[in-house]
Amino acid sequence: MINPTNYDARLSSIHDGYEYYHSLDDKYRHYAGRYFIFLFSDDDEINRWTLYFLPVLRYEMNVTEFLIVTPHIEKFDDGIYECRVPYLIHGCGADEMSAISAYFYCIDNIAYRRNNDRVIINGAPGIRSERLKEYIGLNSIGKREAVALATLLFSRVPTDREVEDAVLCDTAIKASCIDWTDHGCRRSEDRPAFPDSIDGELDRLILSEKIKRNDSIAIFSVTKATEHIIDRLRGYNIVSVLDNDNELEGSFCRGVEVYTPARYLSGEHRDGLKIIVATRSYVDICEQLHKLGYLIDEQVFVTYVEYEPYGIRRISDDFRRGREIYDDIRRRYPSERLYFITYAGIGDTYLAGMYLADRMKYDGVGVGAVIFITDVCRRVFSVLDHGACVSGEYVIGDNDDAMRLLLYIKQVGYDRLNVCNLTHSYDLIDPGYLRGYKGLDFNTMLQTVSYHAPLRKSRVRVLSEKTDDVFKKHALAKGRTVLISPYARSVKRITKVFWSEMVSRLKNMGYDVCTNVSGDESGIEDTIPLSLSIEQVYDFVETAGCFIGLRSGLCDLISGAKAKKIILYSLTQTWGTDYSLDFFGLKNMGLADDDTYELIIDEDFGTEIDRIAGCIRGYDE
Repeated sequence: MINPTNYDARLSSIHDGYEYYHSLDDKYRHYAGRYFIFLFSDDDEINRWTLYFLPVLRYEMNVTEFLIVTPHIEKFDDGIYECRVPYLIHGCGADEMSAISAYFYCIDNIAYRRNNDRVIINGAPGIRSERLKEYIGLNSIGKREAVALATLLFSRVPTDREVEDAVLCDTAIKASCIDWTDHGCRRSEDRPAFPDSIDGELDRLILSEKIKRNDSIAIFSVTKATEHIIDRLRGYNIVSVLDNDNELEGSFCRGVEVYTPARYLSGEHRDGLKIIVATRSYVDICEQLHKLGYLIDEQVFVTYVEYEPYGIRRISDDFRRGREIYDDIRRRYPSERLYFITYAGIGDTYLAGMYLADRMKYDGVGVGAVIFITDVCRRVFSVLDHGACVSGEYVIGDNDDAMRLLLYIKQVGYDRLNVCNLTHSYDLIDPGYLRGYKGLDFNTMLQTVSYHAPLRKSRVRVLSEKTDDVFKKHALAKGRTVLISPYARSVKRITKVFWSEMVSRLKNMGYDVCTNVSGDESGIEDTIPLSLSIEQVYDFVETAGCFIGLRSGLCDLISGAKAKKIILYSLTQTWGTDYSLDFFGLKNMGLADDDTYELIIDEDFGTEIDRIAGCIRGYDE
């Protein structure tokens, strides 16, 4: 069991980080379009590249001023760091840096933080956020590329010309006269339930008599919230709906005419008007109205409720629950090193099993216990001839609880808790945006960064149950059956029209066709739906002779089967800088054999079906 003092200290640090961040947010709230850059890396080159790309981030995210929080202020004074965007700088000490890092370390959804909180944090010594350096060198990826893709989350590495062009795209800094510490929307740690959240804000306005029945009331933006407000305020004097979209002018919203602010607020209607704002763009709208002379909380009222998905109450509850799960695991396995597969995917489990023995050897561990999120993952692991000495298996059974356990382990420390993460973790950067860059594939990423295996492996033997009874029950022809797998959790599905046409072609070629289904999934028309178990699917594919399916973890599991395997990718599915084929493709990962074909499916189904039929005919010959 962990020392309670360490637990309390870490939770206290998270609380301090939350308070520190919100104090900064409130302090600089008067800058519309602000964006936080927490320049915490201990690597000068990483910090310089972070600053170098800010003009592009400014242009793409419509940023008017950056607020740089860093312990490295002296390097700006000495000219070591150059920032060619409008910025304010706020110095912090080691304690503040540790606290803010602890708080943001709780937020795995880095894209959410970038786009909604408008926050970038590029590292933090002392916790595993400096993991960015582990990706540098993979497939000749340098610090420039790593910062652009994994820290700033660009879809590509901006060129020098792009950066210079962005520098020239000047935008005036908007310092607001509105004191947002006293105004704005209400924050809530509970997800606002529509329309209850709107009703609560309207009730406050009505009870305080800030809006009355005889007031002339306008509602800003054509939204569902506006429709509800009009319905809710029947009997009040709603005179207009305002929207900045010129094309909406002259239309009606619940019977109320829509105007542009430029037209409606410049004439006789402006005096005595009360305006209700019910949209997440409330800051920009309030800024617009304030410049026209309207006073916030006297004439303009915000009814939008800002949801804090990572509020301190939720984080604290999750942290405590994570500790409870960890303590339960330790009661069962008090001294073993724990190997935690932190993604509930068949493919992730397959790769973990392929490299577990190498990772245990790297750790100098003879015996370990494995933590799974779902029982399906445990069963996948059980059919792998992984060769590692495992003393026990623990199934969490709930993905939310798994993330709570991961939060607790990350905060307290993997080494301190004697835990190893068997899949790549986001930490404070997102390596997912490196996917496919310079040919970087999933297998190479995990082998190098997570497993520290000396050699990249191509397969692990699968122990499978015989499925002769399944073939006999459904009168399926061995060697002349196709198992199609049209469902996948992590990639975009291909339309059923494609699958129906594909099934028709296979039938005409003389094949029996089955659909692999689970749960409430249904079989494609004119096929036999089969709910094959994890223990059966490998043997079934070998006996059937052919598999056609969307790229999923199941493809990893059956990659070594002696059968024709046709793996399909959606044209619109992208990961990082390229198609999922580049990062997750079995051939690029080294898992494919000569009987594996990988195709990207676009809207020209006929051509793709002809290609698939050609692959199968080649097998027949």
